[in-house]
Amino acid sequence: MIHIPDLVGYPINEAVELLKNTNIEATIIESYGKNMDQTEDARVIRQRNITANQVELIISFF
Repeated sequence: MIHIPDLVGYPINEAVELLKNTNIEATIIESYGKNMDQTEDARVIRQRNITANQVELIISFF
């Protein structure tokens, strides 16, 4: 069984790199708050493990 790390708070680039190294598939969903601008600082704000090797990451821009 593959251990899926807790990625909440991670910059999206780091989170994706960690998942690639462990052969875990990720679905990325963008969430927008009051500020609709996309900046360079996107971070994981929520994570949902779907199966043993699939994860859904919700990201937001700061």
